[in-house]
Amino acid sequence: PHPYDPRIMLSAGHDGNVFIWDLIRGTKTMHYFNMIEGQGHGAVFDCKFTTDGHRFAMTDSHGHLVIFGFGSSKPYEKLPDQVFFHTDYRPLIRDSNGFVLDEQTQQAPHLMPPPFLVDVDGNPHPPRENIADEHLVPQLGYVAT
Repeated sequence: PHPYDPRIMLSAGHDGNVFIWDLIRGTKTMHYFNMIEGQGHGAVFDCKFTTDGHRFAMTDSHGHLVIFGFGSSKPYEKLPDQVFFHTDYRPLIRDSNGFVLDEQTQQAPHLMPPPFLVDVDGNPHPPRENIADEHLVPQLGYVAT
């Protein structure tokens, strides 16, 4: 649901469709199809409005994050095209109880320190200006690629 307008609902699915609905009229006000060049559609795994309701983001089965909103995209222009967590491709194992562990540290992935951002070759991204901490807090989560 929209964070403050009960007439608006956001829906998305594994078929690659994202809709914004007008619940009063029972109509779609916006439609986006998540087409991935050369690969067909990408299943949408999650989609959510920001707390102010002016933007929403979706993540898909290919590890993409797409942000929709009103106004300028200027704040996002300095972001790199591809960003990964340094832990994205670390090998995982299962313990005797069947729980998943990071192979190197033998810790459950959710108990490890927050990951940092790297490029496709594993090189850390340079620190950005006016950002106090480049690490993401665990509550933000991430998309497994």
